[in-house]
This record gives sequence, structure tokens and C-alpha cells, in this order.
Amino acid sequence: MVPLFENVLALNIDQILGQTASSDPMASILLRSRMSLLLGYYADMLFSRHEDVFLKVINFLISSVALHGKEKVIALQSADTLSTIIADKDLIPRL
Repeated sequence: MVPLFENVLALNIDQILGQTASSDPMASILLRSRMSLLLGYYADMLFSRHEDVFLKVINFLISSVALHGKEKVIALQSADTLSTIIADKDLIPRL
């Protein structure tokens, strides 16, 4: 199931992480926040065959930490996810 999940995410990562992923700004905020949460749980399993997508995701998390206002929820979740990733000894070599 994970390889299928990984392929779907890899094919759509630009739309998922995009600032204008939806005409509804709140939906975009929710989607990016939930994507940050998902990455905290599955970063060790996802994108092992898609290094370019892994780097996009890490860049998204890092750049999201500086968000504020209505997007602060993304910043908080991204900070938590980065903390989880950095603490994972198996993921450090990929960074």
C-alpha cells in the first residue's frame, strides 16, 4: 500500500504543497497542515525512490516554519514534523 501511496503523492506533490492548491484558501491551509502532519508519521517510508520529491517536502517544511497569521497552524505542524524527522536516526542521512 505504501508504494501506491508514495506514487500518488509524488505525482501530485506540487498541487498538494502549492500556495494556490485550491480556490478556497482555508482548504489549502488545511491540506498543507495535514500534509505536514502526515509527513511526521511517514517520512521514513515515503519518497525513498523519489529523492527530488523528498527534497521538495523538506523545503516545504522549512519554509513553512516562518508562516504567520491564518497559516500559523502550518508553521506549528511543520516545526513539529521537522523535529520528528531530525530526531529519527534513519532519516538524518537523507537530509
